[in-house]
Amino acid sequence: MASFLVRNALNITRRGLFTSSVRSAIPEEFPDTMKVITGLEKKEIEANMAGKDDPFALEALTKKPGFGTKANPTLVPSATGQRLVGCMCNGEDSIAPLYLNLYEGRPQRCSCGHWYALKKIDFVE
Repeated sequence: MASFLVRNALNITRRGLFTSSVRSAIPEEFPDTMKVITGLEKKEIEANMAGKDDPFALEALTKKPGFGTKANPTLVPSATGQRLVGCMCNGEDSIAPLYLNLYEGRPQRCSCGHWYALKKIDFVE
């Protein structure tokens, strides 16, 4: 009798995992992307959907005539009180930019003579 119980116990433990090929009646769907993402990624996608192509102001600025003087500096957008700017002093054919740390309320002059100032803005609304 004891050997019968032991054999039956062993048969139970030797059984494999039973799986069914029947699918549930409810179709599986992927969740909507906008319901899953959060934070800055969501704000960036919402800004792109609203037509704002560069919500973080990462596009390169070009030097324009009449700007870059002490009285009329080139305004660089920033959401914080500081930003790193690379000036291509010899034009677009320059090999390496000269980097400047801009701080809010303090215009800064590059070695080429061009002036920059920080403009505080809200990137993503």
